[in-house]
Order: sequence, then C-alpha cells, then structure tokens
Amino acid sequence: MKVNKFLMLGIAGLAFAACSNDDDLSNGNLPQGNGALEITFSDGGLFTKTVPGTSEEDGEDVVLVKGTVTVNVTAGGTGTKTATITTDEIAQGKTGKFWDITNPTKVEAYINDGKESYADISIVNSSAPNMQAMPVAIPAYGKAEGDQISLDGTTETNNGKEYEMYKATVQLEIPVARLEISGITHVDNEGETCEYDELTIDGIYLDKIKPTGNGRSTDYHYPEIEADEEAGIEAVPAPILWEAISSESFLQSGISWPKEQNQVYAFNFYPDNTAMPILKIYFANATGSDASPDIKKEPRYAVVKSYNNNPNFKFEAGTIYRIKSVNLYDGNILGTEEGNDMYGLNVTVEEAKWDVETLSAEWVEQ
Repeated sequence: MKVNKFLMLGIAGLAFAACSNDDDLSNGNLPQGNGALEITFSDGGLFTKTVPGTSEEDGEDVVLVKGTVTVNVTAGGTGTKTATITTDEIAQGKTGKFWDITNPTKVEAYINDGKESYADISIVNSSAPNMQAMPVAIPAYGKAEGDQISLDGTTETNNGKEYEMYKATVQLEIPVARLEISGITHVDNEGETCEYDELTIDGIYLDKIKPTGNGRSTDYHYPEIEADEEAGIEAVPAPILWEAISSESFLQSGISWPKEQNQVYAFNFYPDNTAMPILKIYFANATGSDASPDIKKEPRYAVVKSYNNNPNFKFEAGTIYRIKSVNLYDGNILGTEEGNDMYGLNVTVEEAKWDVETLSAEWVEQ
C-alpha cells in the first residue's frame, strides 16, 4: 500500500515509426526485410513521472510502472511478430525496430498481462492480471490498426538493404481507477465532550462497484446480509474490496489511520458511468458517553456520498484518486450503513493519471 510508486500509463503515447520480430527490441540483431517499423515512446520519462505526494523519494513522490512491454505486429505479408522492451530501457530513451515487415495491419502493446478486454475479469482475480496489484504492476494495453498505421515516406538502410519505414501511435490504457485513503482521524467538536466512551475502527471498503468489466454496479454491505424470505429481506453480499483495520480505539488523540508511515488503504475498481463508488468506514464497537444525544447503535459507519461536492463525480480508468485527510467528527459516524441520505464532511483528494488533482469528499452527517 505504499504511495511512492504509481503508474503513469494512462497518457502513455507509444510512437511507432516502422517494424520486425526480434525477441529483444534493444539488441539490434534483426533480420532483413523490405519494410520496417521502428518503435519509440513519445515521452522517454513517462515511466518515471513525478507528482506531489505523501511520501518522498529523493524529495519527490515517484509515479512509476515497472516491467516488460510486449509488442506484437501483425502484417498481411509476413504474419505476426513479437518483441519486448523493458520500462527501464524505455526510460533511458531506447528504441527498437521490427524488420522484414510487409503491409502491417495492427500493432499491439501490453505490460503486466494487459489484455484487450477485461469484460469478464474480476477485480479481485487472484491470478494475473491481478487488478489489486500495486500500481507498479498494474496491467495496461493499447493498439493501433488499419489507417492508424502508415508509411511515413522515409527509408532506412540496414545491413546494405533499404527499408520503407512505417509509423503508428499506440496509447497504453489502464482498465481500472484507483482510490487511496489515508489520514483518517477522529476529531472532537470544539468545546464539546466526545459522544463516545468506546469506538473502534475495524475496516474500510467500497460499495456500489462493478465486480467485472462488463458487470453491473453491485450493492455490498459489511457484515453481509443473509436473505430472509419470511421477513422480506434480500441478501446483500460482503464487499469484495475490503481492508481490515486493527480494531483499535478510534478515540486516540493525534492518531490517524493507517498508522504505518507512507501507507494507504487502496482499491482498484472498474469505473461505472451509471453509478459512483461509495467509500465506507466500519466501526464495530461503540458505546455512547453521557454527552451523547442518543443511544449508539452498533456497528457504526462513516459514508461518502460525493467527491468535490459533486454527487455525480465521474471516476476515470487510468487515474489514481488520493484522499489524504479524513477528519471525522462524532456527527459523521452513523448507525446505518446507508447514512440516512444526509451527507457532510469534506476531505481532500489528490488525483493522478496514474496523475494527481485535488478532490474533496462529503461524508454522512447525522
């Protein structure tokens, strides 16, 4: 959950100038042909972009993806050829070439088991591609085909033979957005006595998210609700994106969660234009103090309805959203998971592509 490494592939333009089939794009030992596709990355530093952050590495928070980019070129006259190049080589400005290419029709590039379609892949898949992996290992995929590939009007000589040069541009795209939360702190109302004698923080989760790329937004509840036909109660599953917290007292002065330095609670999820994911914090144990205006029903919840004061805020794939300060007052901690449709509390969020901007979230208030 460390925040010092984030992926910056959402805006990664891969400039493909002409191509061939060597196993390593950086070694230059490639066969002859009559057409070639040279691969360059439009920004040699896009794998090491820096943005403001909560942790520091050489004074800056590093946005980084690591791994091997696999490139496939499909050509009408010469079939499909594959080559690889590492992100370290890309960051150093290295390029590669596919030689002996005739009539290229499609260029595909992917990293960390990236795939063209994630329609049926669960965000909690335990095997590759693991959508809950750290951003450093998140999958990404991109392609160019048809008239996106064209001769650039130049030629190049290699081993005494002249090649016509093709070019294309491929943008690697990440299928999920990422929400990170840190700095969760209890705050007493100024001049007022705390409403709790006991309050434990036990977990945090996302509600109303899609389990698969082509799935529908699903309602989740912690703890899960079992069906009871006689009582007319429908089942609600436990959240699939859940971070357990240590069940410590949330009333400790000056303490924020997660307590470990430079760590966050993080969730990767498929954005849904028809529903907004709702962030919920779970408090298992609660005992009201003499100052409490009501009986403290257990468990209790803190619930987000809107981000940036926008109840219809749209999350985008390939973007990291960071909530770095969550100040919860007694009035933000409720006895119902749905929050009685009353919302308050603003928190700051920074956004990254895997890029960073500032957001705020409104929390339920009783």
